[in-house]
Amino acid sequence: MTLTKPIFYSLAGDSEETFELYEKLVSLIRKEFPDQQCEFLGDPLEGYSEMRLAEKPKHDYTPGARTFFRWGLFYEFNATILKRAFDAGVDIVLVRRFGFDLHMGAVAYNPCPDSLEIHQANIPYGVLRLGLCPPVYVFTDEIDDKLREGVVQYFGLSDDMHRLKTGQAATGQYFPRQLKHSLSISEKARAIVDMIRNELCERKKAAAA
Repeated sequence: MTLTKPIFYSLAGDSEETFELYEKLVSLIRKEFPDQQCEFLGDPLEGYSEMRLAEKPKHDYTPGARTFFRWGLFYEFNATILKRAFDAGVDIVLVRRFGFDLHMGAVAYNPCPDSLEIHQANIPYGVLRLGLCPPVYVFTDEIDDKLREGVVQYFGLSDDMHRLKTGQAATGQYFPRQLKHSLSISEKARAIVDMIRNELCERKKAAAA
């Protein structure tokens, strides 16, 4: 019997407030969904920006090289920790950051068109063939011009951020969700919990049909 993939969410961005939001979400999801099996897997990218290779900090390498470095570690996380959660048949999985932030970190110091192509070429091997799926990304910080450009390119969108909605993007990713950055941490956490609740309800209806 094929297991249904869990509801899988990732926060996007690296602001301190977003890290606080993750912790708030962990406690709120546990409270709101006591009957659901949940896995909270933290930040798979923790420490990536401080790593040194061959006595050089990673940001001294080209964006393409940083993409490859990061993908090695990212694949290990997906093939072990994340895959165990998916294979266990849990209902909800939450991570602090995922592939979008992996890519944005690789090009943080200088842009490189090839980096995104390299990143996307690894997704079938490092996500899909492992029996995983991309998460639903939730953007909760203010989207500046640089982040907007990254979102448009990564998700294959037109340059119209009002089109951030549920569905499948051209890259095979889900369209990300965007919350008003002016909301409080508690309000953002509640909004995300409501998204998860709606998805659980839709799955329940589909299973009963």
